[in-house]
Amino acid sequence: MRRTKATFSGIVAALLVAAAGCAGNQPATSASIEEAEQRIDEAERADAQRYANRELNMAREKLIAAREAQRDGDEERAARLAERAELDAALAIATADNESIQAAVDELRTTLATLESELERQQDPGTEPVPPAESDPGPEAAPEPFSTEPR
Repeated sequence: MRRTKATFSGIVAALLVAAAGCAGNQPATSASIEEAEQRIDEAERADAQRYANRELNMAREKLIAAREAQRDGDEERAARLAERAELDAALAIATADNESIQAAVDELRTTLATLESELERQQDPGTEPVPPAESDPGPEAAPEPFSTEPR
C-alpha cells in the first residue's frame, strides 16, 4: 500500500513538472534527465519489464531522444522529452504495481476456491469421512459400551 501511494505521488509530481515545463519552457538540465533515468530505474525494480514492457520501452526511447536533443543544443525539446520519459516510466511503475497486485488477488481467489471446495466436501454427508489424526485414538480404541442385549 505504501508503495502504491509513493507511486501515485510520483506520478502527480511528474505531472506537475510537465505542466511547469510547458508553461515556462524551462531548459532541460542534466538534473531533469537524471530524474527520468531514476524513474526508469525505479520502473525496472518494480518489474515493469515483465508487466509494462511497452511503457518502459517508450520511456527509454524518449530518454535517449532527450539526451540527443540536449547534445544537439535543443534544450526545450530535451526538456519535453525528459518529462515524457519520466511520465512513461511512472506509468510503467503504476501498471506493473497493478498487474502484480492483480496476480496476488487471483492467487488468493484460487486458494479461497480450493478451501471452499474442501469445506463443502467435508460437510457433505455422502462423502467418506476424513480419517482421524494419528494422535487421536479414534473410535477403534474406545471401549465398547456395556450392553445388556444378547448378541
